Amino acid sequence: MQLNVTTDYGIRVLLALHQSNGMATADEISDMMGISHRYLIKVTRKLKKSGLINSIPGPTGGYQLVIPISKITVGQVCLSMERTMKINRCMDETGECSRNAQVCCPVRKFYFDLQSHLEQHWFSMSLQDILDTY
Repeated sequence: MQLNVTTDYGIRVLLALHQSNGMATADEISDMMGISHRYLIKVTRKLKKSGLINSIPGPTGGYQLVIPISKITVGQVCLSMERTMKINRCMDETGECSRNAQVCCPVRKFYFDLQSHLEQHWFSMSLQDILDTY
């Protein structure tokens, strides 16, 4: 399992904004975090849509944190960036199972247990916790 690069960049953009006292231009973020300007626009669009940042137009504008990083969890960023957070397709809403064994499958039950632990960790870990812990 691997998070997509957009999620990694989303976390990095939010941390860059925090390190820039809550506001920075696209060029500043791009330089700080090594993200191409083109990809940065894709990431900031998703972060803005999720309500984590604002964009301020104009020559003195840029991007601004809406929520302090101590209130933003890794899980929130993942939800904003990933198509799904489920570790296996059988756990999606459709419950797609090639064996038609959604109710009795021990592997699916294991996946649910693992998914539960991952989500608990993702949604309890703030971006500030990352800075403080690692």
